[in-house]
Amino acid sequence: MDLISLLDTFIAEHFWLAPIGTGLLVFWIWLRYRLRNAFHHMSTGTYQVANLVQGIICLFAILSLLNLFVFAVGMERMDDLTDTLKFWAYLLFHLVIAFMAARALELVWISKSNFVTEGYVPGLPRVLLYGVAFLLGLSAFASANGLWTSGVFISTGALAAVIAFAMQQTLGDFFSGISLSVEHPFKIGDWLELEDGTQGQVRDVNWRATRLRAWDNSTLIIPNGVLARQTFRNLHGPDHRYSPWYTVTLPAEIDPRLAKALLLDVALNCKKVLQDPLPSVRLADSTTVPYRYMVWLHYKDFPSMFAGREEFFRNMHYALREAGIQTAPEIQEVRFQRTEKTEVKHPSVRHMLQSLDFTSAFDEEEKETLLNRSYAETIDMGSVLLAEGETSSSVDIIWNGLIETSVVDEHGKTRTLGTLSTGEYFGLASMVLDIPSFQTFTALTDVTLLRIDRKCFKELASTRDELLLELSEIVYHRMAKAEQVKKTPHQPDGPRTIRNMLRQVENFVGKTRLR
Repeated sequence: MDLISLLDTFIAEHFWLAPIGTGLLVFWIWLRYRLRNAFHHMSTGTYQVANLVQGIICLFAILSLLNLFVFAVGMERMDDLTDTLKFWAYLLFHLVIAFMAARALELVWISKSNFVTEGYVPGLPRVLLYGVAFLLGLSAFASANGLWTSGVFISTGALAAVIAFAMQQTLGDFFSGISLSVEHPFKIGDWLELEDGTQGQVRDVNWRATRLRAWDNSTLIIPNGVLARQTFRNLHGPDHRYSPWYTVTLPAEIDPRLAKALLLDVALNCKKVLQDPLPSVRLADSTTVPYRYMVWLHYKDFPSMFAGREEFFRNMHYALREAGIQTAPEIQEVRFQRTEKTEVKHPSVRHMLQSLDFTSAFDEEEKETLLNRSYAETIDMGSVLLAEGETSSSVDIIWNGLIETSVVDEHGKTRTLGTLSTGEYFGLASMVLDIPSFQTFTALTDVTLLRIDRKCFKELASTRDELLLELSEIVYHRMAKAEQVKKTPHQPDGPRTIRNMLRQVENFVGKTRLR
């Protein structure tokens, strides 16, 4: 006697369990209806428990209903009908167990698989999962009741051959869908671009076709066989960075360093453009006129690219117009028209100084002194501007570009501290404390610097307590960060250790505040 028969016999001997099992099923159906929203928002683990409880109640209810019917027909001694009821009840019992197992595997799949991102398994894998589960349930039922015969196998094989011949195309789509599900070149929620340029977000993969939602909110239904045979681009979903590049053409008269610095500054000021990794600007082609520049930007995901692209080109328009530069689109036809020559120059040192906030605290004579002791310089990308341990002869202010700061730790490895951008200073340690630099400054891009003589700047800043205090605090915070990164608690004491430098800055800041 199998387990089902034992349970059936137990309920039959304790007949009072039959109404309870039926009542539990009715109560569960009512509870699912009343709390349907709560069930939809359950966690995967809680839903697993609810799935198990539901299956047990259904199994209990099947045997309870069976015994109620047997009791009703038994009084009239209809043994044939009783056997028929038991046959179908036991079949249903096996199918419910198969459904419970498939549902449990589906929930585990949802919680573990990278292919599933929106809380449900795509149509095709789900059909295969439940199909295999129900087939195993039927096999177990048939084996328990001795229903498997050679005739069944022969007739099933013949029927399968006829169906396969009549549905060649459909079966091709079916197996292509299986191939896509196994390889999973995309997952639910990803954006695809097909060979004809059509774009859509993957919503489902069923046994015959893949469904994409287009930008106009229409649904594209693509047979799995057609999709599997073509080349498509996976633009990915919300968890994948999207990094396009754009070509900008500018007049050849513009210094490429200035053009790159301007485009990079535009990209850095866009809120929707990621700053890690940093945007990149390259001169792509200078063999034709106008010159071509490639701007490589990074967005959070593919859909956010559209708003980010608009922001970049809008800001570029304003920046170019302010700088007196016009974009130079390619002109295919021949024109006999005189055009004005575009002349764009680097900003003068005087203009740079007047643009800085701190110069407003100086009088005209002091400004002229700064002007005479300052100069502008453009440095190529990758150049070391100031190495750790070197004493700077100037205070450098970044006019445009990016500079990476780094230190060498106790193991001899270079550790990056951060990135300096437009308007930030370096070389302050040599000015404030007359000590070598405690970090290395390297140009991440082409950089334009305003370089002010260190001694001149210190003489003028020493008469302005607020400015000197601000610069000293910058040095202090940078030293604190460098000390934290280097992690050198056992470094011997000496006048050139960062720890002692920090003490010097603390004392200096304290004295400045007391003035």
